Amino acid sequence: MPASIHDEPLLGALRAAKAGRHAEAEATLQAAAQRFPRSAAVRYALALVLQAAGRAGDAHEQLAALLELEPSHRDGRVLLGRILYELEQDAAARAELEPLVQADPKDFEAARHLLTILMRIADVPAVLALTARWLEALPEEPFLRACHAWAIEMQGDVDTAAATYFDLIARGERAADSWHRLARLGQPLDAEAIAALAHDPGLDDGQRSVAAFALGEAHKKARRWDEAFEAFRLGNSLMNIQHDRVQHRALVERTLELTKPGLLQRLASQGDPDEAPIFIVGMPRSGTSLVEQILGAHSGVQQLGERSELAELARDMPEWLGMAFPGGLLGISRRLARRQARAYKEAVGVDPQARRFTDKAPGNWLFLGLIAALFPNARIVHCRRNPLDTVVSNFFTNFGPTRCQSSYALEDLRWSYENYARAMQHWHEVLPLPILDLDYERLVQEGEPQMRRLIEFAGLEWEEACGRPHESKRRCMTASSHQVSKPIHGGSVAAWRRYEAHLQDLLPLLDLWQDPLAASA
Repeated sequence: MPASIHDEPLLGALRAAKAGRHAEAEATLQAAAQRFPRSAAVRYALALVLQAAGRAGDAHEQLAALLELEPSHRDGRVLLGRILYELEQDAAARAELEPLVQADPKDFEAARHLLTILMRIADVPAVLALTARWLEALPEEPFLRACHAWAIEMQGDVDTAAATYFDLIARGERAADSWHRLARLGQPLDAEAIAALAHDPGLDDGQRSVAAFALGEAHKKARRWDEAFEAFRLGNSLMNIQHDRVQHRALVERTLELTKPGLLQRLASQGDPDEAPIFIVGMPRSGTSLVEQILGAHSGVQQLGERSELAELARDMPEWLGMAFPGGLLGISRRLARRQARAYKEAVGVDPQARRFTDKAPGNWLFLGLIAALFPNARIVHCRRNPLDTVVSNFFTNFGPTRCQSSYALEDLRWSYENYARAMQHWHEVLPLPILDLDYERLVQEGEPQMRRLIEFAGLEWEEACGRPHESKRRCMTASSHQVSKPIHGGSVAAWRRYEAHLQDLLPLLDLWQDPLAASA
């Protein structure tokens, strides 16, 4: 029985996987698993190969079997934390890795993976604490320095963060990532140096992609619109994301088919009657961060950011209800609705003293029926924006490999916008919750009148701080963090026209939208 992954034939299989021969490696290890069903080393090696092949769910199954055999298998638990991160189960990933880091403060690998999770969930104090501890031992380690710079950037110290990014570039360390962060901060960019990274065959596709997104920003600053679009196109293609349009559309259609007025009225009579929840929905890059920042500037509002818990409740519906989403909506009882509402509030850390709290995950438009079941007195703020501006803004944003996976191809974005628009039309007709449609264009052009309209919808009295959201001490932790730290302006309105030659196939999307500025002129 193999005692470690360094034993043959496990080592040979891992070499094959590293060379990209995943099927060969898996076949070897599956045969070994048949021969040695109680070998932790075999299960661990198989999980590594499955992860490398992009099959995180299958890798998770192997790790579950491994940890049943050997619960204290540390490497297996570290890998499980990484797999859970890939599956976007951030809370579970953190719960897996945090005890390992606490138990062995010298385990840099576990700490490194924990930091990636803490950054994605935007726990800035935790990132600062962990990087500070490790930087004492490894003061020049590039990854730690970059994480620490990100955290102080999120706290508002842009100058210090930028200085760290420039220093990392000068040292030839994490240059692609650093240029990308500097681009988002509006710092001076060296297009020639960034282009060299984007086209460097010695870098992996992930790093080249990050550099290409930074190159796009450099061309934008120089008003080279066509060059910018081509750089962003390169960055998106290098992400190698395959979005299943057909599956997503089928999920949307099934959701709309099931959520009839009778069902929604029944569901809305049995959930948590709390009036505090405000869910901000729309397409990504439609103004959701700005809207949350306006609300969050109010003294009575707890700003929770972009949360994944509602999507996780829907995903885990078979576990707590025995039926998958959306069909499970038919079986939600009063007891289950209130239990899951309580679980959601505990998971996101709702302050019971707050009069309102905000969850601004844009994709929650798909789960408005579930929201009605859990929180029948919730308010929905629907952020709308010109579809072509929305598409361009998404296409120009690197959300990372696990988020907004429909944003890396123009055709995927077209499908996504069509699904979203159809769903929102449906919710306006059937949802027993109040929905405020807030147009990005009117918000940035008119300012305070639209802000007052938002605060009034939230059932709150106007506070002057709400009119100055860029001064708020509550930081936005999404791709819009830099934009919302500046005074509101309309510079992004109709920006798509700079790239019109590249968007001809998407022009029909304009039929799904009415220009609010033209309508109010």
